[in-house]
Amino acid sequence: MINEVAVSNNIHMIRSLIKEKIGIGILCWLDIMDEVQNDELQFIPLTDPQLKTFTLSLCVAPADSFPWRLR
Repeated sequence: MINEVAVSNNIHMIRSLIKEKIGIGILCWLDIMDEVQNDELQFIPLTDPQLKTFTLSLCVAPADSFPWRLR
């Protein structure tokens, strides 16, 4: 059984705690891709068929709505 002792929405902190072997984390591939490729962390996909698919979305404003200084 796993006892929850901390909750965080800071991905950098979660990765640091996992690297220090203080706990485990549930993150998506994009969150730890670099660490996995550098053999710092291991990614184990969740395979339970009852889990819902994770959807990643990117929302941006139309280019003409940005101030000229940000283009």
